[in-house]
Amino acid sequence: MADGHRAREHLRGLHRPHRRVQGPEPVLLLRHARAARGPDALARGAQVQGARLLPGRWHPRAHGRARGGRHPGAARVRTPSPLLTERLELIPATRELTHVELSGPAALGAALGVEVSRAWPPGELDAGAQAFFADMLARHPEQSGWWSWYWVRREGRVLVGAGGFKGPPSPGGEVEVGYSVLEAHQRQGYAQEAVEALIAWAFAHPEVNHVAAETTPGNVASLRVMERCGLRYLRPGDEPGTLRHLRTR
Repeated sequence: MADGHRAREHLRGLHRPHRRVQGPEPVLLLRHARAARGPDALARGAQVQGARLLPGRWHPRAHGRARGGRHPGAARVRTPSPLLTERLELIPATRELTHVELSGPAALGAALGVEVSRAWPPGELDAGAQAFFADMLARHPEQSGWWSWYWVRREGRVLVGAGGFKGPPSPGGEVEVGYSVLEAHQRQGYAQEAVEALIAWAFAHPEVNHVAAETTPGNVASLRVMERCGLRYLRPGDEPGTLRHLRTR
């Protein structure tokens, strides 16, 4: 589809690894995923521990606010439940939340009901990326969950990063995901925790077939996250100078 091609072209340059003085940002590009179970459990809410998706109660905090501003005449859209990990709550971006985010960190924090640093957004989630996600969800609000997710540290209700998929699965069952963590919250294991949750969420959809990831050879943090999430080296990546890793259920 044209939207899928546009997403891949836009995000191909969007999720390149950081080049920071203090070390590389662990940016992952996860592509394919194979389903482990149907998505019905997700409709009731879910808790994620490690890479396991566990049935849980609906967790509406912040999520309900995002749904409140439906466009007049718009069909009712079913938004995925937030995902709970040991330390994080992953809140799916919606049409309303991505629109609010364009107004700045304070507006986003008020909408989510969390603390948002003035340093927001992190890394590659720049103004262009924010506008892109807002545009895609404005045109396809039913795709919430297949674009960005907000990563909230449950203790203190602090936004630490964001990441998610680059659109719904392709006809061949491919999904891609990228992420970025605010510098103040890097190297604390949040990336692995969130990526495991996102992989589990993707595996719960039968139309998703594989999970892959790409990063540069020198991005040790990213390679470590991939290894801990069960991905193994496959071949050189689609991006020049990257390595492609794969996980098959």
